[in-house]
Amino acid sequence: MLKNQNYSKSALAKTAYFAPFIAFLLLLNCKLYGQEDIKRTLPPSNDTIYSWAEEIKCPEDREEIYKFVDVMPDFPGGMKELYKFISKEIIYPQVARDKNIMGTVVVQFVITKEGDVCNVKVLTSAHPILDAEAIRVIKSLPKWTPGKNKGKPVHCYYNLPVTFSLQ
Repeated sequence: MLKNQNYSKSALAKTAYFAPFIAFLLLLNCKLYGQEDIKRTLPPSNDTIYSWAEEIKCPEDREEIYKFVDVMPDFPGGMKELYKFISKEIIYPQVARDKNIMGTVVVQFVITKEGDVCNVKVLTSAHPILDAEAIRVIKSLPKWTPGKNKGKPVHCYYNLPVTFSLQ
């Protein structure tokens, strides 16, 4: 059983006075520490890290990008090879490991009618650090077999979940 302890009113008042101040300092420290980790981990800008992506011709605004096609784009070797490629290329960020950050990032990208990957963006975020790594890996994918509509290659969207888990 718990003992019923009597505390003086002055001790309770001191605790009540300092508790919010200590909680505020802890919250401020955690917030600042977390933001610095993210700033150090994320790339400074997409232009400097992924400058090669500009070479890929992405569909212009006037070109239609299909959501549904007769034949979906295919990664060389199929889905099994796609996930093998992703698991080989992914580098779990150390900050995410240290903070036990896990989750699934759903990435959307366009497979051009030439089979290139472009217009990579996050649909469902797990954490900014994990999002950046998922985008990096997706941008490094090799050429695909493009999707087809009525027998002709077309630009189409592709959504892919990338799961980060620590075992």
